[in-house]
Amino acid sequence: MHSLCVQHSPWLDSCDLDLSESLLNIWLRFLCPSNNSSPMRLANLVPSIPAQLVASLEAIGIRTETELLLSTSTLDIFRRLPAGTTTLQALIEVASLVASLCAAPSLSAYELLILEEHARKQQRPLCSGNEALDDLLRGLSGGRVIEISGDKGSGKSVLALNIVVQHLATYPDSNVVWIDTMGDFSAEIAVQILNSKQVSSRVLERLHVSLAFDTDSAQTLLDDLVQATSVRSVFLSLSYLLPLNSDLGGFRIIHSCLYLTL
Repeated sequence: MHSLCVQHSPWLDSCDLDLSESLLNIWLRFLCPSNNSSPMRLANLVPSIPAQLVASLEAIGIRTETELLLSTSTLDIFRRLPAGTTTLQALIEVASLVASLCAAPSLSAYELLILEEHARKQQRPLCSGNEALDDLLRGLSGGRVIEISGDKGSGKSVLALNIVVQHLATYPDSNVVWIDTMGDFSAEIAVQILNSKQVSSRVLERLHVSLAFDTDSAQTLLDDLVQATSVRSVFLSLSYLLPLNSDLGGFRIIHSCLYLTL
């Protein structure tokens, strides 16, 4: 018998540290974009910072402001760059500039309260169409990461597809992005759900399926989505993205799905 669990995602504490930090950056970037919409990737800060330096940083694996500012010391990054790329002082100045460009503006608690109340009024409730389940979950409102976990074949993707179809059918001006990390998205199942709900197949025109087989690809997709005001929901299948450290030194696969909403 398969089991299925729907909850706010708690598993970051147990997964591989580098992977969890990367995924956390993805979710925070999507769920909590800064008010000035400053981009996460260094390439998006050109020409404020030199394009040639950005290319050199990317060549050694430094692609985002988080990697530049927090992954290691500026001196260590300087030592890894090819000789003659820049000076240490110039790199320090670039790091300082990046920090100022990407820093979120400070807000008072009252301002945050007003923003939260405004966002709540603008939210469109998400539901599965199953009244008992929706009552149990008390709705899937925006600004959350919802984890749907369980064994393979337990119905995670089917539940998520039900939520997607219900949302698209209820709000004709909405769009949903489905990020497939395993290449197993089933359009046939989506059509079956549509038929069972007696919904026109044209709603699938607003369901955008993208492939991302690693966290870097997923981050690129979500960075683009931050600018897409018509997208408010993203489904992310993480079965392939979760190799975990085990006592045996191998990998442990967790079949997990995440539903991200603004």
